[in-house]
Amino acid sequence: NFRNGKVWSSDRCLGSCTVQYGGQYKTTDGFQLAECGSNIQSSNKIGFWCDWSSGDGSVMMIGGGGKDCNRADHGIGITEAGEASF
Repeated sequence: NFRNGKVWSSDRCLGSCTVQYGGQYKTTDGFQLAECGSNIQSSNKIGFWCDWSSGDGSVMMIGGGGKDCNRADHGIGITEAGEASF
């Protein structure tokens, strides 16, 4: 239950899968960092329930996240609630 401000993770993703994209995926919102790798996830992965530092998170993060990949606020279900929460 991640409602009402409960933080789902801290500086990590709770799960991930390796993916392979085709076509012009980089032109789709949220996919620009699909090939980036950094602190909390490597490139060409999707991560689930991700967080980086104090400020953002995503339910499904596309590509890497952390310092070198614009944090964790790219993908689907993005939050800027101060931590990874809604």
